Amino acid sequence: MSILVIEHQQGEGAGRLGTTLLTRGRKLDIRRMWNGDGLPTDLDGYEGVISMGGRMNVCEVSEYPWMRREIEILREAHEMERPVIGI
Repeated sequence: MSILVIEHQQGEGAGRLGTTLLTRGRKLDIRRMWNGDGLPTDLDGYEGVISMGGRMNVCEVSEYPWMRREIEILREAHEMERPVIGI
């Protein structure tokens, strides 16, 4: 299983947290929203979600339409009792 990492803007990667997870045998599926990556359709195969920071605000969904799916993913992860970290 992997941990989904959602990067909102360039330069806002998982850093030390990502390195620590990798050295402890975890796999990261990094989705770079700033680079046009899509988000998964479901959380099968994911053991958790890390949502990175960025300059955008949740009220700017029209400017950043991928935020709708991200909000759904965060809700799904919570309902599935999977770990969620928001940075």
